[in-house]
Amino acid sequence: MQSNKVLFIRSLNYQIPPRIPRMITVLNEINFKHEVVYWDRTGNGNADDNIHAYRSKSGNKVTKILGWFLFLLKSILNTSACIIQPSNLDSAFIPMLLKTFNKYRIIYDIRDSFAYTLGLKNRFMIGFIRSIDNLFMYFADEILICDEARIQYIKGRKNREKVSIIMNVPQEINVQKDYTKNN
Repeated sequence: MQSNKVLFIRSLNYQIPPRIPRMITVLNEINFKHEVVYWDRTGNGNADDNIHAYRSKSGNKVTKILGWFLFLLKSILNTSACIIQPSNLDSAFIPMLLKTFNKYRIIYDIRDSFAYTLGLKNRFMIGFIRSIDNLFMYFADEILICDEARIQYIKGRKNREKVSIIMNVPQEINVQKDYTKNN
């Protein structure tokens, strides 16, 4: 029997964003469990049985990113989640690679264009990162955005067909159709 558990993954925030507890409240209403994995860059975040934080003690950017990827790899291999919900490209890479070996659905939660969250100014680099992001979207089972304005970041008919808009204050009816599909 497949579990009813969602694994949320966040790495750009310094804490768990407010959207996550709101989503968890709605998931509880439809009998889903949850787990959260995030990169706690300040070391002040919460942790409990369902919240796992990666805290990098020292090192340069490359070792911290590699540490995050290893932490994420271990977290995904040890979860019983049937749905993995990364937010943005930096947290989608590992779940997308592992999807061929594990049986879970990916609901790709896009709040902003990843290229712009990096603060890139070079148009070529912005276009390149957005192309990679759209490639990852192609392999996702569902794509969530929080408002219609973000649809501009999503290229391709197949990707746009997977889009659902779930506001930052989700309602049970909106969430249920995306999370209970194929369950």
